[in-house]
Amino acid sequence: MIERLKAFIECRAKEINILRSYSEAQTSQALVLPILYNLGWDIYNPVEVFPEYTTENKRVDFALQIDDAPKVFVEVKKCGANLREHQSQLIEYAQWSGVPIGILTNGLIWQIFLPMKAVHWQERLVCSLEIENSDPVAFTRKLIALLSKKQIISGEAMQSAETIFRSHRNLNLLKNNLPKAWNKIILESNEVLIRTLAETTKKLCQVMPDENTVRDFLQSNRDYILIPQMHIPSPKNGINPKTSVGRISKTSDGQRKKRDLQLEAALKQGLGNYLQKKWGSFQKKGQSQLIFTDSNKRVLCIYSSFKRDQTRWFWGVLQKNLRNWGSNDYLALILEDDKGDGYLFLMLDSTEAIYLFRKCSESKGNKKINMRIYSGGETRLQEWQDFSVKNRLQKLNIKIEGSE
Repeated sequence: MIERLKAFIECRAKEINILRSYSEAQTSQALVLPILYNLGWDIYNPVEVFPEYTTENKRVDFALQIDDAPKVFVEVKKCGANLREHQSQLIEYAQWSGVPIGILTNGLIWQIFLPMKAVHWQERLVCSLEIENSDPVAFTRKLIALLSKKQIISGEAMQSAETIFRSHRNLNLLKNNLPKAWNKIILESNEVLIRTLAETTKKLCQVMPDENTVRDFLQSNRDYILIPQMHIPSPKNGINPKTSVGRISKTSDGQRKKRDLQLEAALKQGLGNYLQKKWGSFQKKGQSQLIFTDSNKRVLCIYSSFKRDQTRWFWGVLQKNLRNWGSNDYLALILEDDKGDGYLFLMLDSTEAIYLFRKCSESKGNKKINMRIYSGGETRLQEWQDFSVKNRLQKLNIKIEGSE
């Protein structure tokens, strides 16, 4: 099996330019079905390799079945297609049917998923195998281990996928938590760090700094040594705080609305009502701060309406609000959605906020934050464009006085 599949892969790798012009049907015929055949599946048996498999009005290109039960869903797209756009669809179909393994392929790239895992759908990707620019032997061995009929029947394919999944999961946990651990050491002025820094300074200049000098140094330079935390995306959770505000007036030409302080206060109250479920009781301080006394956390809340003529949102942060920013401070960007009929919020933790502030420009001593809708419809922070806005926005519903 290995040599036969390897020879097929090597042959097709030489025809990449031709293959990229194939339609979805041609991709199935020229690449997907031959590879399945070389993996031991009887492609001539429509019960084993079930085409156009339908379940609850959802249709997948192929279901690989053992004893008339689907074990693998295979969704095919044309060569060169962007598979990322179709990942959630495949996972939804497989979840709905209880199928443990999902394959998304454009013939040249084979993505293997564990759809039933209770994690964000992007984390269910086990591996992505590419014919182009890859070692044919490594590609062949991995595809056999994860998708051959023999391995599927024995359960070894699932075991191999689980092993890879756990390895990726653990690596992601480390990537997310190492910056947190470092920032915790810096923000809390860890005793070991203070002692090590003091002793190293003495070795360099023969003068031992006292503890307060080291703490002051760490405090004054923390913006330069903190690491922004890039979280794995998690599913959005809708919230529905019971808040009542006055009716909002809109301009007929869609221009920017006048500032509505009553609305802003209600939105911040609603956010506080939601957060108190996990952080305990809170008090409002001034127009912008929520103080959670039980958990010793502070949230700086700022609001922006949608500027339709510029397709953007804009927030200004007063310098006084940045003084003494600590590990328990959070930034909540509250915004009107681009349709003008709802509200969202984006929460950043302490280090994320500091990283964003450092990137922002200043005007009259205040930090300016911009978020835009770019061509193609993608919403991004102008100053931090690789931040995953889409996966972090949460809905903030409010009750409008006089509405039903």
